Amino acid sequence: MKKPTQRSRSKKDRAVAPAPVDANLENVAKRVRYTGSPYHKDVPSFAGVVPQPRPDASICPRELAAMQETIQDWLQKAILNGQFGADWRQELPHHVWHRVDDVIYEASLTNSATGEYHGYPLEADAVVRGLK
Repeated sequence: MKKPTQRSRSKKDRAVAPAPVDANLENVAKRVRYTGSPYHKDVPSFAGVVPQPRPDASICPRELAAMQETIQDWLQKAILNGQFGADWRQELPHHVWHRVDDVIYEASLTNSATGEYHGYPLEADAVVRGLK
């Protein structure tokens, strides 16, 4: 049997967790920036002119391709609402979640030095324990 990858293991156990004791969520929210990733796009977007979806990547809804400010707002509000996991890197949460209707979006820290994130919709059956 093939050994599961870290990526597949981490997707099975998504759960909202408390922030580190010394975290100031307002400062964290001000520091983050949604940049997107061409690896989750099949149309040109702010994340890159030429889309380059990976074979295993979920594809972002096309209507989000021109909504960077909206997605930035989702990321910041999710942080302020404590919708992140337990894993933090350089004072930033590695994963942040936001729900829009029936879709859960996961933002993943791309660059902890600059606070950059990219995001993608989770599969319809994905669960994030504790997500509002």
